[in-house]
Amino acid sequence: SGTVDNIDIHYVVDEQGRDNLPRPPSDPNQPQKPLDYLVSSLKIDRARVRYENRAQQIDAQLPLSSIEVSGNELTDRHEIRLEAARGDVRVGDREAAIDRLTGQIDLGKDDVSIERLDVDTTGSHASLSGTITQFDAPVADLALKSTLDTMAVAGVAKLDEPVSGSVTIDATAKGPLSTPAIEARVSGTDLQYRELRDVQLQADATYDLATRQAAVSSLQVRAPWGNVTGDG
Repeated sequence: SGTVDNIDIHYVVDEQGRDNLPRPPSDPNQPQKPLDYLVSSLKIDRARVRYENRAQQIDAQLPLSSIEVSGNELTDRHEIRLEAARGDVRVGDREAAIDRLTGQIDLGKDDVSIERLDVDTTGSHASLSGTITQFDAPVADLALKSTLDTMAVAGVAKLDEPVSGSVTIDATAKGPLSTPAIEARVSGTDLQYRELRDVQLQADATYDLATRQAAVSSLQVRAPWGNVTGDG
């Protein structure tokens, strides 16, 4: 148990895929097994975390105001609560601000349960929950709910065309974390693109990263100029 104040963490992945992430220690009496540990209580105030992936041109910085870790001897699991604000993410020449991030995570030896992870960024909100198991070959069962301000998103994506309106996405991702099967329902209200105005959108779609196949089971677009339905 303990407290930590005012720390910097810089996680780097270089162009060759090498990283500086410390490897977990092993049990000195049983080197083939990971070290068995329990953090009964740990509080971290004022931490700055930076993730830099040079191969993928990703640079994310997040000031964390607090992290609290509580261990349970009976279940051998750790509950983690975190709060952060005023971060930013850069991918190539695109940049987005992270206004606020809060989360509660339940961590086990070989799995993690995301009870809630809420992110507010650039006029949009996203909430993630679910589980990731088998850390050697991660398997995901995640749910994402998000509301996007299309004008703000277009600015981040550097689209020159006039875009506005609100989009809501309810999605799930299941299967291997590297190639999950994704299902999503997309709803759009008061959308505008170029001269098309007052567009309402409803779509249900799936995408399988393993087979790289997408399917749209339902598509409905309603606007003053007409209606469109489709699938494919």
